[in-house]
Amino acid sequence: ASIKAARRLEARLTARKARFLSAQGDDQAALQAWEAASQLDPSSAALVGQTAMALLDASRTADAQNVLASAQGPAALIHIARARLAFLRDYEEQALSETRQSLELLEAGDTECEPAPPPHTLPAAHLAGLLMQLNQPSQAARAAQIAASQAPNDADIYALLARAQWASGDWEGAVVSSQISTC
Repeated sequence: ASIKAARRLEARLTARKARFLSAQGDDQAALQAWEAASQLDPSSAALVGQTAMALLDASRTADAQNVLASAQGPAALIHIARARLAFLRDYEEQALSETRQSLELLEAGDTECEPAPPPHTLPAAHLAGLLMQLNQPSQAARAAQIAASQAPNDADIYALLARAQWASGDWEGAVVSSQISTC
């Protein structure tokens, strides 16, 4: 049991390293760190999901699909990564289904997803952007609202929220979010 706990701790530390490397713009090193973290703790759906997201960012869709095939348990990041993969392959219905599942998990307080800096790694922000691409502005606004609650000082998230609110017809909300994004 103590060896398993040590591996989980090492996986969390490696994930922090991956986030740091990503924030520094070293995407290749960040990807390697994500892969190492998910290998240290393959039972962590959040780590597996983040690894798949990093692989998709690197245009390694086949590798992302392989990682997602072994994913265990429900986690918003797993569904977001599956939705991105489906979207990239023009499987819009599958992408919409996966985004719905991830939004439900995020709204329920998905404990597998740890909000962590930098804000672009927030699962809810990823989801909001993907939902905008899928022309689902109402759901995008819900996801962006979650991201804004997790990173209340992030102007980019409020700008995303404003765009989603505007596109969904919530003009008053869009104006308020837009003002917050420029402060």
